[in-house]
Amino acid sequence: MQWGQFVDHDITLAASTRGLLCCNRTNAQGPLIHPACRPIYLPFNDPFYSRFNRHCNNFVRNAVGPKNSCNLGYREQTNTVTSFIDASMVYGNDYDRSRLVRSFHNGELKIEKINGKEWLPFDTMNNSLACAVRNRQGNNRCVFAGDVRVNQQFGITTLQLMFLREHNRLANELAKLNHDWNDEIIYQEARKIISAMIQHITYNEFLPEALGRSVMRHYGLSLQPIGHCNSYDSNLNPTILNEFGAAAYRWHTLVQKYYHKIGIINNRVFKRYEMNQIFNNPTHLYPVGSLDRIIRGILKRPTDRFDHIFTEDVSNNH
Repeated sequence: MQWGQFVDHDITLAASTRGLLCCNRTNAQGPLIHPACRPIYLPFNDPFYSRFNRHCNNFVRNAVGPKNSCNLGYREQTNTVTSFIDASMVYGNDYDRSRLVRSFHNGELKIEKINGKEWLPFDTMNNSLACAVRNRQGNNRCVFAGDVRVNQQFGITTLQLMFLREHNRLANELAKLNHDWNDEIIYQEARKIISAMIQHITYNEFLPEALGRSVMRHYGLSLQPIGHCNSYDSNLNPTILNEFGAAAYRWHTLVQKYYHKIGIINNRVFKRYEMNQIFNNPTHLYPVGSLDRIIRGILKRPTDRFDHIFTEDVSNNH
């Protein structure tokens, strides 16, 4: 589940329509409502929302985009990130954001120091999406990365941090080996390696589990044990289909209700967090030892079953 979301943040991000409030006191419908609104009306006896006296969930359609052919017809959603597995969630998808994540020293990415360890930089300019941290001062802040969804939940934040640290480790090694390289060359070469690592993990470890090895072989997706593949077809349209981004790659049934802090000795559980406690709030990862224990908990606890059931922390957290 964690790697699937990490890759999703690399290849899909719909352009959202902001500022519209589709729920109102009269629950207006028909010609009185904005055409981008698709509010979800809730029955008065809803088993969850009725206790909060809530009868409507605000829902706004994503920003409209033209079809690839630019012909009139059904609307398309706009994907605002590249469709390639190119680590854009680490480095940013456009020029401005890519500059915000860089230190411009020795090819490295910006860091924050927490308890003497490298961490993602704090988002002091509110450039990330939906930070739920209150009283943002000192170390009590959300973090910043190439993708705006970096704070969404513990798994995505820790993966972003791992690849930031790996980039900076590679940059240091490349600088030692190539004394004539400047910041730009070191950064770009380290970025290429990170992109290749993410591609390799996706095709060699993630997709065989998601699709099955027979499907991988049938469609020629399996990696070669040695050498390189030269089957890239530049004539194919590489953009993500809406059907894939909005439906086929929505695996929220795998999301667990709980995250656990697990220690090294006897797999002791130090603390358990409900998913709704940690949405867009990475500050629980900052105390000494917390990051390692959370990662250990993610590795030792299986994902939920692939079925039609969603944890309430996802289905009722609006």
